[in-house]
Amino acid sequence: MASSPPVLQIVPRLGSQLDGVADYARALGAALRLWADANVCFLSGDPSEDLNDGICASLAGRLQQRSSDELASTLRKIASPQGGGETKAVLLHYVNYGYATRGCPFWLIDGLEDWKRHDPHARLVTMFHELYASGPPWRSSFWLSPLQRRLARRLCNVSDEVVTNREQSRDWLCRGRDDIRRRVSVMPVFSNFGEPEQLIAWGTRSAQMVVAGRTGSANRAYGRCRDQLVEACRALDIDEIIDIGARSDPVPPRIGNIRVSALGHLTPAQARAVLAGARAGFVDYPSDYLGKSTVFAAYAAHGLAPVVSWHRGVEEAGLKDGVNYWVPSPGDRTPRDFEAIATRATTWYAGHRLDFQAREFAKLLRGDSA
Repeated sequence: MASSPPVLQIVPRLGSQLDGVADYARALGAALRLWADANVCFLSGDPSEDLNDGICASLAGRLQQRSSDELASTLRKIASPQGGGETKAVLLHYVNYGYATRGCPFWLIDGLEDWKRHDPHARLVTMFHELYASGPPWRSSFWLSPLQRRLARRLCNVSDEVVTNREQSRDWLCRGRDDIRRRVSVMPVFSNFGEPEQLIAWGTRSAQMVVAGRTGSANRAYGRCRDQLVEACRALDIDEIIDIGARSDPVPPRIGNIRVSALGHLTPAQARAVLAGARAGFVDYPSDYLGKSTVFAAYAAHGLAPVVSWHRGVEEAGLKDGVNYWVPSPGDRTPRDFEAIATRATTWYAGHRLDFQAREFAKLLRGDSA
């Protein structure tokens, strides 16, 4: 295996509270150490963050302020040979609202451009978790979206390599730019609960449906998507819904004639144990965004039959309704149909499981793809 350079991961924040991007970065960092033999450290973009709260201080630092000068000077000190330290490849986790209240982090892009101008050999890989927001005219995202798009394109241009979790995101970044397309990779997200060592045969699993994710997603599953959830439970002969996640709203004790068992926040190991024995998992997510759903990835990784709330007529990441997941619809389906969906979902996930992604990121950080 080629030796990997030390890696500095920049994140919006790295604290111990629930944060999908921080969880992703920590899991990827551990995988880079394990499978790519890379030394990994972190830089938090939140000046107010207390890194002693569950974070090893020797592996993490934070900016003193959110400014382009502060970012550029910090990177010159810790990620460039001019700083007298070890040259590091930088992996930026980009979600625009994580670095600026209105989703327009000019300071971040300006600082990266300044750093790269002064050190053209510095290596920057950007993982786009988000590109830009959109919305109706009465929301600020509508008016700020053009600025957010411009910043995303600038960031793409200054990056040596780019990774996204959706094919449509890659297409947007590369529109009219063949020179950029070769630098943009697509990697759907991995499971936020980790991955099982082995799978339990689908036919021997309990008659359980898992609902996991944030409170808003769970509320939609029990509210707007209630009929779909009930139909899915009927089709799969489910007698219990298992709710996983910290909830700010109460979880209903029953949905139709199906009891709901709310387990609250679980450790990854506890969540894996629940997922290992359930038949299916429900997620309120549009089909063309499934590549960025860590909950969908967790279902697929653990051999569940994923049930998705809605299909928008666009396939994404090689996933198809009725093949790798099921959108509830009338019609008789047999247990064998759902077992086949679960098997194909797991096969799809195996192509980008965490160890594979760690090695792919290591190649990008080394510049092997150049």
